[in-house]
Amino acid sequence: MATDGAGDPRWLWPGRDGRRAVAEVLEVWPDVGAWWDGEPEKVFYRVLLAGGAVCEIYRDPAGAWYLYRVYD
Repeated sequence: MATDGAGDPRWLWPGRDGRRAVAEVLEVWPDVGAWWDGEPEKVFYRVLLAGGAVCEIYRDPAGAWYLYRVYD
C-alpha cells in the first residue's frame, strides 16, 4: 500500500494482478469491531480503483493495511 501525504491510500497491490491506482476514495469510516473481545478500532476505506473495481481496505492501529472486500 502506498499513501499520500495525508495518509490516504493511493496504490494497492492486490495479489498477483499487480499494482492498482486508487482513482477515488469513496468513503471513510471507523469500525470498532469486536470491542468486547479487545479488538482495536480500524479505519475502513471504500475505494474506486483505476479500471473500475471497488473494494474496501482497512488500516489497523499499527498502520498495517489489509484488503477486506472486493465488489464485482
